[in-house]
Amino acid sequence: MRELLKKVGDRFVAGLLVTVPLVATVLALKFLFGAIDGLVGPLPERLFGRDIPGFGVLVTGLVVLFVGLLTANLAGRRIISWLERIFQGIPVVSSIYTAAKEITQAVSHPNKLLFKEVVMVEYPRKGVFAYGFITSETTRREQGRLLHLYNVFIPSVPVPTTGWLVAFPADQVIRLRISVERALKLIVSGGIVAPGELATKPASPVSECVVPSPDIERQPEFVSS
Repeated sequence: MRELLKKVGDRFVAGLLVTVPLVATVLALKFLFGAIDGLVGPLPERLFGRDIPGFGVLVTGLVVLFVGLLTANLAGRRIISWLERIFQGIPVVSSIYTAAKEITQAVSHPNKLLFKEVVMVEYPRKGVFAYGFITSETTRREQGRLLHLYNVFIPSVPVPTTGWLVAFPADQVIRLRISVERALKLIVSGGIVAPGELATKPASPVSECVVPSPDIERQPEFVSS
């Protein structure tokens, strides 16, 4: 019975990983078609005195195709890069555009997620553990010492493209012997697809060291590794 439930859980997660990006793509295209159709749809009636069914859809398809052609050559990539800089220079639009771009890239290219290692951390309080992914390392100066920190991304369930970024001292991070792909299945399934036992790796290195020279005192507060 347990083996059957495991197989059903694996198939459910596999279907979810395929369905979610498809639904997200359909909703995005629906919004795009609706927005462009609302702008150009009435043009044929104004110009020619008659409505042309599907004109907005046709224009939307041509716009998407044109953007795709732009990305295929150097001049087009420069234009797109210039437009991105404009969007990123507008305070509110910058946050929306950057978040939408990162989520789209994460969903369409899951293998490009920069998750280095799967870990377990005490979060949001002592005695409660959360799964996370190490994304980078950094150090923080504190009372004449350098504190070694892991930047850990703690994903939300069941959409792992959103979550929380928390910096933990290295000795407070439990490193797990589990692949990033398997951990993502665990998170997306809400724990349905879970390994029977979680093996751990050796403890993280000492998280604190004495500052060796006054030169370090002139460094920025945070120093990325």
